[in-house]
Amino acid sequence: MSGMKNGSELGILALRVDRSFAQLSLYCYDLQLLSPVTEEDVAPARIVRGCAAVLRHSNDYVPVVGVCGASTWNIFTFAPLATCEGRLWRQYPFVIANPRRVVLEAQKESERRAIQELLTQIVKNALPVWSRQLGNRWRPENGANVPTLIERTAQPCRADYLKIFRTLKFDPLVLPDGDAWLQLDLRHTINAADHVTLQWMLAQRPNWCIEKLRHRYTTADGKIKTCTFDGIAETLTPQSTFCDNQSGKTYSYLEYHRERGHIKEAELDAARCSQVVWVIYPNGKRLAHLAQLLQPVFTFESLETIDHELLAEMSPKMRLPMQKRIGALLEIIQQTTTLPIDGERVKLNRIQLDPPLGGRIDRTPVLRFHADQNGTKERQAFRCGAFRPMTRRRIVSVTVGSITSQQSACFDAIDQATREKLKKLTSPHPEKRPTWTTEKGHYPTIEAFRQFLDRLDRTDETILLIGITQQTPKAKIRDLCFDHGAASQFVLLNHHPAIYNDYYFSNVAAGLYTKAGGVLCTLDNLPGEADLFLGIDLGGQRERAPAAAFLFARDGAQLGWTLCERQRGERLQDASLEQLLEQSIETYRNVFADKPQRIVLHRDGKWHESFDVITRFESHHGIAIDILEVIKSGSPRLYRRYPGKEQGKFAYTNPKAGDVVWLPDSDTAILVTYGHDEFNEGSVRPFKLRKRYGETEFPVLVEQAYLLSYLHGASLFRHPRLPITVHHADRFATLRQESNLNALAKMDRRCPVYL
Repeated sequence: MSGMKNGSELGILALRVDRSFAQLSLYCYDLQLLSPVTEEDVAPARIVRGCAAVLRHSNDYVPVVGVCGASTWNIFTFAPLATCEGRLWRQYPFVIANPRRVVLEAQKESERRAIQELLTQIVKNALPVWSRQLGNRWRPENGANVPTLIERTAQPCRADYLKIFRTLKFDPLVLPDGDAWLQLDLRHTINAADHVTLQWMLAQRPNWCIEKLRHRYTTADGKIKTCTFDGIAETLTPQSTFCDNQSGKTYSYLEYHRERGHIKEAELDAARCSQVVWVIYPNGKRLAHLAQLLQPVFTFESLETIDHELLAEMSPKMRLPMQKRIGALLEIIQQTTTLPIDGERVKLNRIQLDPPLGGRIDRTPVLRFHADQNGTKERQAFRCGAFRPMTRRRIVSVTVGSITSQQSACFDAIDQATREKLKKLTSPHPEKRPTWTTEKGHYPTIEAFRQFLDRLDRTDETILLIGITQQTPKAKIRDLCFDHGAASQFVLLNHHPAIYNDYYFSNVAAGLYTKAGGVLCTLDNLPGEADLFLGIDLGGQRERAPAAAFLFARDGAQLGWTLCERQRGERLQDASLEQLLEQSIETYRNVFADKPQRIVLHRDGKWHESFDVITRFESHHGIAIDILEVIKSGSPRLYRRYPGKEQGKFAYTNPKAGDVVWLPDSDTAILVTYGHDEFNEGSVRPFKLRKRYGETEFPVLVEQAYLLSYLHGASLFRHPRLPITVHHADRFATLRQESNLNALAKMDRRCPVYL
């Protein structure tokens, strides 16, 4: 805990392992494959991890980790292994040899990752013990990457096709100083009911559009794979045969899965009658599978589509306010107080966030509106007037698709309310207010809408307000707008009536304003010397689409976005990184007639790219660069603790915006951008920031990221959780996955098409 003003203390939902991992003495083996892996695009790290999983399975699940070095592949474990050979993926034989004692050091990043993986396996092995200590009310969750307990009793739910459980993750984190934490994450998880398979969905709910699937069985290393539905294999049956690349044998699909224990005897008849479907795995492979052995993955997004009434009923019950969350956690961790490590029972202690570990960013954002009026929220643009006028000169209102008379009336109301809101934003410069067509067109088909765009003149000066329903093919309509150079703002006409309120109309008007080239406000008090911020996100899985959003640091105004070639894997290729950097300074120069002196690069996720490209760019252009990782998930929640009304009791709330935990010796911080005064319904999610390169001091980079989270452009009543650089890049990367790139390339780079 960290003592703070007005009697509150900052806390973190994590436990400290009462043992130092600064140096860890282990047994090390050399790993050797006896035949080469013939599969394409298999990274060495994946091969080593796979061999370690085989050894773990054949050695009674002792903690084993594989490390891929520059010239050697090694296996590390606490004790000598009895079984020193195996077959990777049932096909490629390997052996381990030359056992010796070595010491891994937490200060070295690659070795720290190995120590953390060993700790992860130690915690997984402890889960059955903790389950018994909790009276078997919780059980280990099969196939989870992070050690997880799942409650045996489902939460009440009226739908018979899904079940809601509470889960608790214990995510290990090893720090450079040797401290080890178990990050705690209690949440509700939506699972398909036992009888709900993909086969059931195809037969009973054929109108459901759920693409994400998961296996109903675990693999040899205890994982449950996920994949994406890619259609029915019309010409295949469970009795159809194929050649297994790993073994060289010919199987029927039924025989293959039965031999590997994937089919329960009670479901054998159902498997014989199953449809065969095509699925795509995260590595890009497209394979045939039995629909009976797959199940749909329910998410909030999919439930919004298939059963929005159930989602509206469930959502309030699934929220965990901080007081309730910590109360539930205390009941669990009071009974799981030790962790078995190498024959010892090591204590798990609460973490004291004393300075300098716990801290706070006290700077409040200063937003500048028209005529140098200042504020702290983007929505104050309606009172002060927007900072910069729109550049598109015409607004056209249309509806597309099958629209009922009630939905048409809804669109009329949205259109009228948005016009009134827009007048307030443009009040400082009415002479630059765009014209708004008086007649609203309706186009029942995509082809009719295409013909309308073909007739429309000055499309590059036009933004369309488009009313649709969830059944309307939005992506096709958006692509048509892109192809004609027209910006677009969509509104859904089949929301619950309560959605259409003043907040909704304000956000629609803000979206129109920003996409039409206007700037609601600028940021006036950003610290540091950066001239330009660059946000990078790689969207997709196997093939990724890099995206960038440029922001001028002193006022936060977006300068544009860019398109790069598609990438493979998690790393932006050197040529594409160089292209992004070159385009960013060219865009900056076009606006300011000079090059930036310093660029801060915000990377969504971990930095896998080349530092050599960065140093060459700096040397060639005389421009300094800082690199900051913005890691959205995996951070433990923070909280505030206050003295309760009764002696010895405490009250818990969400943390304050700006609360931060500085992880020791690592240039890493956990930051909160939402406070309890903004978000009371559930528990706020912090994110992790990590400096990877540059001379700017880390606290300055964190403060910049915090202040940049107060800008959005189209969401006036809830600012982004992440800095606008990463938020915009993330949205654009998603849009690029869904869009026709030839059409998108015709759009004005300054238009935030992804909002």
